Amino acid sequence: MPAIQDWRSSLFVVLAATCACTDTGRNTGVQEQADDQTRVTVLTGANLIDGTGLLALAGATIVVEGARITCIGTADVCPEPEGSERHDLSGKWITPGLVDAHVHFSQTGWLDGRPDGVDATEIYPYEAVTADLKANPPRFHRTYLCSGITAVYDVGGHQWTLALGEQAEDDSNAAHVRAVGPLVTHAGRDILHSDDYDTFLPMSDAEEGRDSVRKLTNWGSTAVKVWYLAPSEERRLMTRSWPSATQRALKACP
Repeated sequence: MPAIQDWRSSLFVVLAATCACTDTGRNTGVQEQADDQTRVTVLTGANLIDGTGLLALAGATIVVEGARITCIGTADVCPEPEGSERHDLSGKWITPGLVDAHVHFSQTGWLDGRPDGVDATEIYPYEAVTADLKANPPRFHRTYLCSGITAVYDVGGHQWTLALGEQAEDDSNAAHVRAVGPLVTHAGRDILHSDDYDTFLPMSDAEEGRDSVRKLTNWGSTAVKVWYLAPSEERRLMTRSWPSATQRALKACP
């Protein structure tokens, strides 16, 4: 089987009765990094679902050289290289890593993360909640990896989420990340704004929408999400041309 360029980008996740993820930290020494590039790891005995639609392969062998998968198949097809590090995964399953295409690093999924829905800021000050989320993305990454998810798409959040992709890319304890950043919207949500973050960028008219798109592009957003929230009929007619205006602005951006 041809080598796969980055074994984490198509990561085969071991699914056991208990989560096997561990936060081992990143290698920082030059020698440790060199060892990672030359280490040969062999995973044996697991039931393999390779994502091609074929039936599961029982007792599969996977050979990983450095950061590349160089062989997947039976023990006969993939002999163990001399000096390799062997892991017996009998009784476990290995699958391709999953992609979660709808996450929000700057939300909690509860009322403390969306006080515009239920204002509980006297109990959960929103500034403190968002500061804690920004400071602790590793806990989300651990949850994703332990669930078999190796890549996520943040489809709306604070500006700092746009930096998560670069931060996570070389971290073996993190999922791959792509992010939209703040949403472009006509709806006002003052409670979700402060000097430290923006949940939304304004679109009160077509020109303001274009300016918001340009700002997102300069920040490094990988997409633009336009958010409508129950506009009145009059406002709906007024805003009908705005998405095309923001689309033209996006095409004009470098």
